[in-house]
Amino acid sequence: MEEKLEKIFRKGRWYIKSSGKWAAPFANYVWLKGNPSFKEIPAGYVIHHLDNDPLNDDISNLVLMQKHHHAPYHWKHKTIEPA
Repeated sequence: MEEKLEKIFRKGRWYIKSSGKWAAPFANYVWLKGNPSFKEIPAGYVIHHLDNDPLNDDISNLVLMQKHHHAPYHWKHKTIEPA
């Protein structure tokens, strides 16, 4: 049976829902599709938008980044936005 995917917008970014059961950032879905050797985002990592635009989910704009580097990067560049 083919999985039904739904793209939804909430909290200022796109998310993907699978069969109505879960929602994940669309950027994660795009990055995983573009990097098929990964089955999931590794623990302790996040997908970072290079241009700091959470709506730009183009694969060329997405990189895997360790969480402990991600938050300080945004603090340094002052691009943290309220949730």
